[in-house]
Amino acid sequence: MAKTINDVVLMVSYYRTGKHWLSMLMELYFGGPVLPDCFYDRSAPMVAHHTHATGEEVNILPAPQTIYLYRDPVDTIFSQSFKQHNRWNFDEYQITRHARRYGEHLATWLHPERVSCLTLIRYECMQADFPRICALYGQECDQERLGRVFAQATKKEMTQRVRAPRAKLWVTRTDREYARARNVFRGQFAGLVWRVVLDRRSWLLPHFDYLRGWE
Repeated sequence: MAKTINDVVLMVSYYRTGKHWLSMLMELYFGGPVLPDCFYDRSAPMVAHHTHATGEEVNILPAPQTIYLYRDPVDTIFSQSFKQHNRWNFDEYQITRHARRYGEHLATWLHPERVSCLTLIRYECMQADFPRICALYGQECDQERLGRVFAQATKKEMTQRVRAPRAKLWVTRTDREYARARNVFRGQFAGLVWRVVLDRRSWLLPHFDYLRGWE
């Protein structure tokens, strides 16, 4: 296992970027809980501790053993907006506010002086990137085992395991209404989200090169 401050591996992510999914994958693969939430065996040795790290925590968190999970800003802001309102009446002011905050979070954690110390995980490339987490723990990735873990960590499984009743309404939505709303949002607000996220932070763009042609 990784030797870290207090023997703790930290997972940092912004809201709605895949923390539940990655936590479940890590718990299934490594056999211990990702706290403070836990999907499976809370009594087993802790695998990692999650934080959104949006305040003063940024200044005290140790970097070398930190996983940073990030996601397409457009889908992130859509997910935040739809979670908050649960309807199609998207508010441009709120979208701008969410995008600005996510841009600030990205700029903090993907800053050139910090990023080289982090284990970066991309939401859209979770399975391809997972071996980076195994390396953090000093392990070779067992691809056969990883395939079984991804097969088990479905949205249905997550819905059954999420503890907060309200979270079940938005953590794992896959229905057609959600998909339609996502497409509408992307068509209307993708440009706005990217402009706000990259405002005076154009150096972030290479971290999203993988999105070209993804959809």
